[in-house]
Amino acid sequence: MFDKKRCIENIYALAKAKGLKIGDIEEKAGVSKGYLSRINKEDSTSIPTIDLLASIAEQLEVGIDFLVNYPIGTISPNEEFVYQFIDKLTTATTAGKMEWIPETEGLLRADTDVAVKNPLVYVTKNYSDEVDIWYDTHGYTSGIYSGGSVEVIGDCYYASLPSSNATVFLNSVRYFIPKEGGRFASTETFDAIEVYLVTNGVKPICSTYYVCEAIKKAVKDLYTAVSSAPSHIGLEYSTKAVMQSFMKGFTTLSKAEDEPS
Repeated sequence: MFDKKRCIENIYALAKAKGLKIGDIEEKAGVSKGYLSRINKEDSTSIPTIDLLASIAEQLEVGIDFLVNYPIGTISPNEEFVYQFIDKLTTATTAGKMEWIPETEGLLRADTDVAVKNPLVYVTKNYSDEVDIWYDTHGYTSGIYSGGSVEVIGDCYYASLPSSNATVFLNSVRYFIPKEGGRFASTETFDAIEVYLVTNGVKPICSTYYVCEAIKKAVKDLYTAVSSAPSHIGLEYSTKAVMQSFMKGFTTLSKAEDEPS
């Protein structure tokens, strides 16, 4: 349910933090000065339109969801920072400014020696007495959850952060949480999305298992935006360079063949 009061409070708080005047924001959004103050009164039944919120969100450099759901005054500074980071990733993704590359659950769990990009996935050498061969299996080591075993349960994604040498990873995993009662006690499970940055090492950001509801929703919304993006074709720079060289050469060759001898 849309909380008008929270939304407008968020707009005021963000504008103050960025040193922007509410009147200027309102004018650029196409409404008169004092509009937000008027519709925020107890007796007002007016609500801001989607177009208005989109314009304000763009000026404040956040997503509309941030304006509507941001739990101002209820989370810590670190939680606020993570929330804003996740929101920025979602906004950039929906705007087509992030190139997310998928690694499927099948690949990350495959019994092969195929290399993967995900730094939390490892390969173990195994030996089979029955057929007298060595074979490889993939496993997962969480950098966040340490209470039990963890496995990949869905497609994972990674993308390079613009203007940075860092890569962000979204990993869909399942935690196996031991119950009290000794070694043979049953376990509970929890499906989570883990977020990491990789830059000079693996830097855990958060897991939906631990975070507050606001960040949990933000991470899930990000994963949904990433997984539903129209294209997940990722190319390394060197690979793209080879392809461009071929296409350029092919074009030159085609032109030469078309010229009269």
